[in-house]
Amino acid sequence: MENKSTKTILFGYITFLQSLGIVLVVLGHSLNFFPEIMPIWAKITEKFVYSFHMPLFFFISGFLFSYSLFRKNGEIALNDFVKKKLKRLFIPYFAVGTIIYLLKILVFNQFVVKKIEFSLQYYISSTILYPTHNPASCLWFLPTLFCVSLAAYIISKHIQIKPLLLIAFIVANLSYIYFINLFNISGILYYLLFFVFGMYIFSIKDKIKLLQKPVSFVFMLLLFIVCLYLTTIRFAVFNRFIAIVTASLGILISLSAALYFSEKNIKFFYGIIDGYYYQIYLLAWFGQCGMRTLYQLHILNYETTMALMFVSGIVIPLIITKVIIKYFPKFKICIGK
Repeated sequence: MENKSTKTILFGYITFLQSLGIVLVVLGHSLNFFPEIMPIWAKITEKFVYSFHMPLFFFISGFLFSYSLFRKNGEIALNDFVKKKLKRLFIPYFAVGTIIYLLKILVFNQFVVKKIEFSLQYYISSTILYPTHNPASCLWFLPTLFCVSLAAYIISKHIQIKPLLLIAFIVANLSYIYFINLFNISGILYYLLFFVFGMYIFSIKDKIKLLQKPVSFVFMLLLFIVCLYLTTIRFAVFNRFIAIVTASLGILISLSAALYFSEKNIKFFYGIIDGYYYQIYLLAWFGQCGMRTLYQLHILNYETTMALMFVSGIVIPLIITKVIIKYFPKFKICIGK
C-alpha cells in the first residue's frame, strides 16, 4: 500500500513536471504567433519546446493513470473511468472552446490568420470531427487525451506493460504513413506511446533515481541535442523515429531535473502555478490573443509582444480562475476545478 512519504515524493516531481510543461506550452505559443517574423533565437527556442512539450503531458497523464490504478489495487470500473474523464476533459473543452469560438466570430475574426465561420456545421466539424481544427486550436489535446486514456485503459487489461510499450512504439512510428485527421486518429496513435511510456516509468519508479546521476543527465542532453538537429534534416521514413527518440529524451531530461529539484524541495516557479496548470492551459488564450492583437495593430514590436504574451498567458488564467472560484463557484467545473 502507498504511504504518505511515497505520495509526497511522487507528487513532488510530478507537480514540477506539470508546471514545467505548462510553462513550455505558454512559451511556445508566445514565440510563434506569426512564424514568418520570428528571429533566429525564437525559432531555435520554439524547436526545442515543440520537440517534446506535448509528449510530456501525455507521459504525465500515463504516469498518473498508473498511479490511480495503484491506489485502487488495479481496479477502476469502466463506467466510472469514462464518467470521470468526460467530466474532467469535455466540460472544459466545450465550455471554454465555445466561448473562444464566439469571441473569434464577434471580435477577433479580422485578426486571425484563418477565418472561421459562424455556422453549426463548422462548429461540429471543427470541434467534434476534427479537433485539431478547433477555433481554440490548443484544445485539441483534451479529446485526444480522452481517446488515448480510454485506449490505454482497455488495452492494458489484456497486454502487459512491456509488450504494450513495444506495440505502441511501432504504431507511433507508422501513425503518419496514412494520415487520418478525423477525430485526430493519427495523433491518438502517436501520443498513445508517450502515455504508455508514462505508465512504464511508473512501473519502475523505484529505479528512476538513476536519471539523477550527472553522467546520465549529460549523456541524455548531448543525445537530445544531436537528435534535435537531426529532426531538421529530412530522412523520409526515419523522421518519425527520430522525433520519437527526441521527445522521449526531452521527457527523461525533464524528469531528471524534476527529481533533482524536488529532492531539494525546490518548486518550479516557486510553486506559484502549482495546481493551476490545467487552468493556465485552458485560459491562456484570452491574455495571449489580446497581446497578439496589439502587435497586429502596430502598437507593440515582436519582442515586447512575445514577453507580454508569455506573462499574460500565465497571469490572466490565474486571475480568471480565482475570480470564478470566489464569485462564481458553480462554474468551477467549466475550468476543471
